[in-house]
Amino acid sequence: MMLFFALLYTRGLWGRIGVPSQAVEAVLSVLLVVVLLSERAPLSRLAPGFLFVWFYFGWSVSACIHNGEGVMRGFLYSRYLVAAYIMFWTVWNSTFTRKQLSQINMTIAAVFLLQVAAALVAWLVLGEQVEANVGTLGYEGGAIATVFPMFAFSCLFAFFMYYKKLVLLILALSFFLVGHASGKLAIYYFIPLMLVLGLVLYAAAEGLPSAIKRGLVTGALGICALPFLLFLLVHSPRTEKLQDEASVRDVIASFLDLSRNTALENKSWYTSSRNSTSMRVIQETFQRSPSVFLFGQGTHTVFERDVYDEYGIIYGLVGWGTDALAVGWPAMFAHVGFYIYLFHLLLKANQRLSWGIYWKSILLTAQLGFFVFLIDYYFYSNQFTVGGWVSSVYLYFLAVLLAPQYQKALCIHQTASHPPASNLRRWADRRESPCRISWPTPTRS
Repeated sequence: MMLFFALLYTRGLWGRIGVPSQAVEAVLSVLLVVVLLSERAPLSRLAPGFLFVWFYFGWSVSACIHNGEGVMRGFLYSRYLVAAYIMFWTVWNSTFTRKQLSQINMTIAAVFLLQVAAALVAWLVLGEQVEANVGTLGYEGGAIATVFPMFAFSCLFAFFMYYKKLVLLILALSFFLVGHASGKLAIYYFIPLMLVLGLVLYAAAEGLPSAIKRGLVTGALGICALPFLLFLLVHSPRTEKLQDEASVRDVIASFLDLSRNTALENKSWYTSSRNSTSMRVIQETFQRSPSVFLFGQGTHTVFERDVYDEYGIIYGLVGWGTDALAVGWPAMFAHVGFYIYLFHLLLKANQRLSWGIYWKSILLTAQLGFFVFLIDYYFYSNQFTVGGWVSSVYLYFLAVLLAPQYQKALCIHQTASHPPASNLRRWADRRESPCRISWPTPTRS
């Protein structure tokens, strides 16, 4: 599994030296299947959410057949969600030890921070700010340069909330550099949003006073980092293209105006923003025949640029719009239903069980990961699942938190037999826990 994450997060490097992306995808798939089949009777123990994924896959194939594109096109279109589920299914059926899980987690942390290092090299050493290059993730660009920093920030911020180490918060903010090195601007919206969501979720779990203390530290560091973040924003290639004004205020105003843009100049038929494109998708799928609502217009509508004239879409297709326009609304509902269902299971487990402090950090990461998916799928792009960079880590965390064999192995207790709330912190302490956890525990306040 460590090899899988290491290869996944260096796929861009392999691409730069000429290795075809299809070959890397094939190796990644083989690694997952090998781990899955190494367990006993994996097919008899399906992971949760199988019906959602099976429906999405079957409906995508049916839609492609209906639209005259063939079975193979349906396989290719749905492969990313299927691959994400295989990751979830693999971990669900595995029996990793606590030591192995710790090693996997450290590998994930290492490849995350590798992206920051790669961004610094690209920006400061190579002098590049190219959207096509996203750390060592990929060389074809895309919204992953925004979605990955959102999720990575959520991971480090969740650990900061529980471990109270300022270095974790600084590292979390460093993921701004990944988006900056790729010339992305949306991170200046989304990372602060994830910060607020993290504080709210932490307050719901641990109480408002504790959240306020963490919020004050975060706010103080944010104020100190604000000049640097403004410098990154003003000197982003995309911001500089908005206008030639030297005023920081004017540049930021132009940045906000761009986010509200709805159509290309002198071409009112074409949509060029996410809001206007989403409205166009609704119009196209509801105003045409019922078969368009059910089976979409075909995957060529989202993958072949020369057919965009038919729908007036130049830019701005987000995840749900891609599914609805390509393979129909039922597939879109199945796609989002899969993640909603798993989040529902996570909430139920959180009410029934109590984790140690290390896995509380992972729990908060998984909760924030669900909101990363919603924000990306409905408002930004389809990059949460495409490529598997974020979805693989997110579903790995979910599988470990939800799988029965890990709930016992990771020292999780039923709340009915749990000690009083005042003793929860003592139970999380390694020295007083009835089972030994090899991960460090923060100093008690």
